[in-house]
Amino acid sequence: AQRARLLPRRVYDRFWERLDDRELGSPHPGHLTPADLVHAHLGELLRDMDQATEAALIAAPGHFNARQLGILLGVMEAAGIPVKGMVDAAVASVATQPPSEGSIIHVDILLHRLVVTRLDVTHEVVLQGIESDDGVGLMAFRDAWARHIATRFIRATRFDPLKLADTEQELFDRLPEVLESLVGAPEIDVAMSAGGRNHRVEITRSGLIHATSELLQSVVRCATDAADGPLGGVVLTERAGGIPGLADGLSAAGGSPLPSLARGAAASGALRFASQLVRSSGDVVLTTRLGVTESPNSVREASPTPDGVPVSRLSLIHISEP
Repeated sequence: AQRARLLPRRVYDRFWERLDDRELGSPHPGHLTPADLVHAHLGELLRDMDQATEAALIAAPGHFNARQLGILLGVMEAAGIPVKGMVDAAVASVATQPPSEGSIIHVDILLHRLVVTRLDVTHEVVLQGIESDDGVGLMAFRDAWARHIATRFIRATRFDPLKLADTEQELFDRLPEVLESLVGAPEIDVAMSAGGRNHRVEITRSGLIHATSELLQSVVRCATDAADGPLGGVVLTERAGGIPGLADGLSAAGGSPLPSLARGAAASGALRFASQLVRSSGDVVLTTRLGVTESPNSVREASPTPDGVPVSRLSLIHISEP
């Protein structure tokens, strides 16, 4: 990510989004496929772990089709990570702290895709429907924010940070800092240096919201379609919750935004409810409902799974881009 604007032709960041075994094509090596890059990414994750991984649970985004899930299982097997269970990421996320009973809309914004899931919450969390838009993702928001900031610099100082690769890279690197600063302030000053000169402009939260108004409207539209009725309760993932103006837009459309989910909520849910994901037969199936109330068969983190593998020894990979 820190070199993507410097070497754009050497970057491919859609390998999770386009998980298949078809060649990437020019300018990438002719034999390379998204599945190869997923395999390499999993290898990096394994090297970063403190201890050996014996098995995994997958919290999968709802837009993945059966073929993609099958390819993922094969890739993980090739990477030496046997999969014991699989669950829809939205179901696992909401199950960690289920809201009051009723229909809930779960909104997640991945790197290149919006995934909106309608869930029914009672004594269990059940997937009811999914809407998805591959034109609305974190990269689309980041591009819009960067263009807005660049326009502000041009108008105020005639300096264009998008003109040179190094200043463009710096601008994208600093977007998280800008967003975090605007959480507690309506406007901030952003300074950049180029050609021996310092340039400074004022950036407002309202300006960033206006710059992404069409994207925000697309999210609201998708959430409304998924609700199949009044919007009601809306749960945002950590990624979606960090989008300026999104919660307000959903509220204006009749939604009732609930507290944003914690980072890694899907992985935490998969671990907590592992015994409902692992089948005694050894078959791996996509779980789309989780019981969440206490009962004699309720799930506890220390309990063994049906296969006898202690839950505490199962590693988790939430397959969504950083």
